[in-house]
Amino acid sequence: MLQLKVQDRTFFVPESWEEVTVKQFSDLVKFRIELNPARVMSIFTGIEYDWILNAEPQEIEVKLLSVMSFLGEDIDLLALVRKDYISIGGRELKVPKDIRNETYGQKMFLQELINESIRKELPMYEIIPSALAIYFQPIFDNSAFNDKRVEELKPMMSHTRISEAYPICAFFLKKYIQSFPGKRESLN
Repeated sequence: MLQLKVQDRTFFVPESWEEVTVKQFSDLVKFRIELNPARVMSIFTGIEYDWILNAEPQEIEVKLLSVMSFLGEDIDLLALVRKDYISIGGRELKVPKDIRNETYGQKMFLQELINESIRKELPMYEIIPSALAIYFQPIFDNSAFNDKRVEELKPMMSHTRISEAYPICAFFLKKYIQSFPGKRESLN
């Protein structure tokens, strides 16, 4: 991440797809119809869209547009490699290798999440914060699974990098389908 200052505002911007968060990626897709350079800058910096529209053009063009040249490159989410650790809340957490060893509550909440996403026709990146919270809450808190705490952790999970989170969630969902007995809705 690169720290920049435009007028009186200091912010960080990603310099590559490796640094883009789940929320930023989700917002890029969500606003794809209305996507313009100012919207992209707002998504990546967290600065209000209207402020960027009214900023001095020289500072915006020179400082921001040149930094985000990586947007011209494609990101292949399916080609991303699952790592053994993920950075969440400033901590490196070990990724569970076998979700069959996780709790019934985690499996049950993931099932509910999958069913809801199918009903609402949500793409996988939309459920990433919830899936991460379900499986990393006990690891993050060093405690038993707590569904109320899962809800509290979701906003933090949306700030994980899409390059780390997507392959881990794809792994969770694939392993879930293989490990949970009983009737379930199709992910296809």
